[in-house]
Amino acid sequence: MSNIEESNIEKIVLELLEFFVCIPGTKPQLTDKLIHGLRADGEDFIDFVLEIQKRLEIKIPVHECDKVFTVQDVVNLSKQFYKLQHTGYSNS
Repeated sequence: MSNIEESNIEKIVLELLEFFVCIPGTKPQLTDKLIHGLRADGEDFIDFVLEIQKRLEIKIPVHECDKVFTVQDVVNLSKQFYKLQHTGYSNS
């Protein structure tokens, strides 16, 4: 699944977030806070991150997840590690 466009990474993250974290019937927004807005708990968030890694064929170090507060942060982190691991380049 290499050569995923950036817009598709965002779409994948939002779909997985909706499935693993959101209350049924709600759609995540890029500005939503994971803990206070979406009320993501630890177990759901771990499942969510594991599925991102599987779908994008990337590895995100655990310490990087400490920097994630909003949905946009998850999208940015996913894009960063996708670029780094699939092209060897990261613009961050």
